[in-house]
Amino acid sequence: MVTPDRDRDYWATNDLKMTALTRIRFTGYAWSIETDHRGIKQYCGAEYAQSDPRRPCAT
Repeated sequence: MVTPDRDRDYWATNDLKMTALTRIRFTGYAWSIETDHRGIKQYCGAEYAQSDPRRPCAT
């Protein structure tokens, strides 16, 4: 899909009958997931690993 400002969006799917409306709906879902993940990383420290490779989890 090419937008009026000549920007392109690429989608990979096995649903060959996907309509433009369905694709737009999925775009909204994807954006919500991105913003949720960004919020979790920024405010909950999720970008840091919860384990220390120098210490085994179980002995």
